[in-house]
Amino acid sequence: MKRSLVYVLLIIFAFMDKLPPSLAELAEKNQIFWDSQQRMPVAILGKDFYLERCDENNPDHKKLFENIYTDPETMKYWGAGEVRTKEESLAAVKRYATPWQYRQLTGGFVVVHKGRPVMLVGAGLFQAAGVSEFYIMADPSARGKGLATEVMKTLYRWCVFLQESKLPVFVNYTSGKKAPLDTVFATASEENIASIRLMLKSGFKPIKSLHRYRKGFPSYAHMFPAPSDIKGLEDGHLSMIYPTRFMKRKAGFELKVKELAE
Repeated sequence: MKRSLVYVLLIIFAFMDKLPPSLAELAEKNQIFWDSQQRMPVAILGKDFYLERCDENNPDHKKLFENIYTDPETMKYWGAGEVRTKEESLAAVKRYATPWQYRQLTGGFVVVHKGRPVMLVGAGLFQAAGVSEFYIMADPSARGKGLATEVMKTLYRWCVFLQESKLPVFVNYTSGKKAPLDTVFATASEENIASIRLMLKSGFKPIKSLHRYRKGFPSYAHMFPAPSDIKGLEDGHLSMIYPTRFMKRKAGFELKVKELAE
């Protein structure tokens, strides 16, 4: 009888060892302060900064967006390349903050460094089949200080958490159902050499196939293989032309989330 009980306990412990970790355990593993009641992150710890949920009612967040969207150097690489108004920046805050209000894990984060918001980052604004857009925009005062590389690493931990938790938060355009995160993609203006180098240094690879991403990009974007003299892009990559008066060309990049966890 005792031997049978021991066998049963061994089987139970072996089974428990194979059970997936809880969200709280996964969050702790990835240095994420997790609100179990609301099932949302409170903050994600970085090296000497942290990420907090974007909040349209936070005056410091509003000021960050205003600084970014009204800065000519930043906006020449973004969208049509035009500086936005203060009112447009406020609308942008709401766009990145709204998902959190509905407990959707696709909202934007604000990077707080030395007590001041300095960047907008996230994964989830635009989506395709199991794919999410990875983005990072910095306050002019925060550029060129090496902070972006460390922020990327922190955001990677958020992506790993989203995949390992298997939370169905990303819309699969093929089936119409929600799916866990599989891949993140990003774009960078081909004249924005600093961003392209950051992507390549951080493990992103040039997109070579459009199949998975077409519905994640604007329908008016024309896409084609393109050569480049930038190291890492020479062998041809997927480029996009946005038909604005600036004729913006953007390079596409992708990163498999499972590679980040290895």
